[in-house]
Amino acid sequence: MLQIGLGGGIGSGKSACAAALKALGAQVIDYDQLARQAVVPRSAAWQKIVARWGKDIIGVDDSLNRAALAERVFNSAVELAALNSFIHPEVYRLASAQLHQLPENSIVIHDIPLLYESDLALRTHANIILQAEENIRIQRLVENRHFTVEAAQKRIASQVSAEKLAEIADVLIDNNAAATELAEIAGQLWREWLLPFAKNWENQERFFAPRGKISPRVRFFANLPLIVRRLQKLGLAAQILADSSEEKVIQIEKGNMADRDFCRALRESGLLLERGEIKAANPRCTVVFQIAEKK
Repeated sequence: MLQIGLGGGIGSGKSACAAALKALGAQVIDYDQLARQAVVPRSAAWQKIVARWGKDIIGVDDSLNRAALAERVFNSAVELAALNSFIHPEVYRLASAQLHQLPENSIVIHDIPLLYESDLALRTHANIILQAEENIRIQRLVENRHFTVEAAQKRIASQVSAEKLAEIADVLIDNNAAATELAEIAGQLWREWLLPFAKNWENQERFFAPRGKISPRVRFFANLPLIVRRLQKLGLAAQILADSSEEKVIQIEKGNMADRDFCRALRESGLLLERGEIKAANPRCTVVFQIAEKK
């Protein structure tokens, strides 16, 4: 099962990209939809929300008035953190249950607004991040979702910056163009990258780079800090030894980890061990993962 994180700020086109990939055959776990499920009337999260912000943020059918709730929380980091603490545990439980029901050979897209804030970015095999200029995002929110300009600006300001999102990107999509171009890019990613990636993953190989032509609006790169963080999440000591334009080198220390567990951890991070050295394909350079001698 190949698992891909899909992130991007509001108005970046993330949901449209997820829909296009779903139409091509991907299994999409929609975390916005799960967040709605998590706050159905009388649920544990619903009760915590009503207790904190009062009954004037619910409608006549007891469902949450999302616009009224957003007005309360998106101008305050403290209130937003409280809301997330009520909802997120249930969302991740629902996502895990949905994931375990999918076929083993699935290509799974985790469509999640808070990819940066969660640790999911460290557990996926790759992350796709969509970006767009702020004025374009505001225009989309006003035209498609009936935001006021001021409300759109506030919502964008409350979210993680584009620069921070880029820190967790393995694939970065410039989505300043029309929706038709995004659908075309999604098709290219599906045919030339995701399908070959999933096939190689099934054969216990890693092939990260695209095999065919991809739009110049898409950038693939080896995000070394993210790779190191993924390895560390799996219990492996790792450090960057070299980061040049032609070759990038990461050293991994096996320590006292059993060989079977070590190989499993490497594979979970998207790497393949072969003769003490691991190589990952990249459009611009070779990435070498060296295994340090056991101390």
